[in-house]
Amino acid sequence: MEDPAISCAALLLISLSVAVADLRGNSDSFVSSAWEEMSTPSGPGDVVLLGPNTVVVGNNYDFTCQAVCNPPCNFTWLFNGVLVASSVSQVSMRPATFNDNGVLACQAQNTVTFTLKAVFKVIRVTDPNNSVSLQPAVQHPPNVEEPYSLKCVTTGNATAALWVKNQIELTDQSGGVQILQQKTVLSFDSLTIFDNAIYQCVAVMDNWQLLSEPFILRVNYGPQKPIVQGMNVLLPGMEQSFRCYFDCHPDCNCTWYLGHQVFWHGSQVRVRLANITNSSILTCEASNPVTGLSNSVSTMLLVPNGPENAIITGPSDMIAGRSYVFKCSAHSYPPSNYTWYLNSREVAQGDVYKISSTRLDGNATLECTAHNALTRLSAKNSTMLKIINEATSFKFSSTTLVAPLTLLLLQLLPLTS
Repeated sequence: MEDPAISCAALLLISLSVAVADLRGNSDSFVSSAWEEMSTPSGPGDVVLLGPNTVVVGNNYDFTCQAVCNPPCNFTWLFNGVLVASSVSQVSMRPATFNDNGVLACQAQNTVTFTLKAVFKVIRVTDPNNSVSLQPAVQHPPNVEEPYSLKCVTTGNATAALWVKNQIELTDQSGGVQILQQKTVLSFDSLTIFDNAIYQCVAVMDNWQLLSEPFILRVNYGPQKPIVQGMNVLLPGMEQSFRCYFDCHPDCNCTWYLGHQVFWHGSQVRVRLANITNSSILTCEASNPVTGLSNSVSTMLLVPNGPENAIITGPSDMIAGRSYVFKCSAHSYPPSNYTWYLNSREVAQGDVYKISSTRLDGNATLECTAHNALTRLSAKNSTMLKIINEATSFKFSSTTLVAPLTLLLLQLLPLTS
């Protein structure tokens, strides 16, 4: 008989062997997966250019480019579009000079996939003893269709030299602007939204150029004609949403009116049928808190109603053998659907019904029912159709006119003695 202790030990040994084999297999799979991940080219991602945007002339500065790449990326440096360094992740200004005003770019490239990504940094060189700045020359805000001025302020030996708009030099011939007071003032005749831009003043000092901090000009304008979006049909028990769109700077205030009464503040409003009391005219008014200008637009809120006063137009007497047209109408919004019945039997849909008297055996009842799908109300009207034989209708004949004409001629003849 087999020893139970030996059997248990054997089973335990087998289980351990299986577990070790399984662990070894999983370990090999993990190593293989990690190796594949490490060997798969990726990037560049998260490219960052580290370093200051503003530097002081005479000081030393370092700029570093970082990127997530597999394998490691190759870095290329350009300054104002000119190659200055390659295959290094760091460049230096030692020392910074006024020639270092410009755009520094770092390009990170994957050496396997050749994927390229670039980041930029605008470098501005300053001098504590000689500076240039740009500021408004007037107290009032830059409102559309009003004059405005900017002033170039310099210190030390710096002298204002030129003005730039979005990095393009301005002159007196640029249109709408004048450069005054020895190039220290930029004057706008009448501001427009096209004057929205980044302005800078460039000063010179000992053959060096000093560039002011960018001045972002945002012209206050509007509002332009607003637009109301939303379905203007109010259904019982439902709420309709309306939104007012307008173009202005700074953001306009929006007020909603029902008739002449203030109803809501904000660009979006919800209206129920119960809100309609004295007036169904909804108005959106946008007002600019800076320019003091306002503009508005109105929409008529339509409330489903009817149908009322269903009317059938057409002849009541029909000559046998002829065709006739009948029309049904009713006061309703939205327009009603119409159903025709002849002697209580449905015969047609629509507001017009054409019938031939040959279909009738005798007198008949024609009925029209108007139905509003939104209000779920109906209105109807009916008329009696009477068939008349053509032989019994009135006809003129030659004998009919003989007696009256004879009498008339006798009255017109002159009397003779």
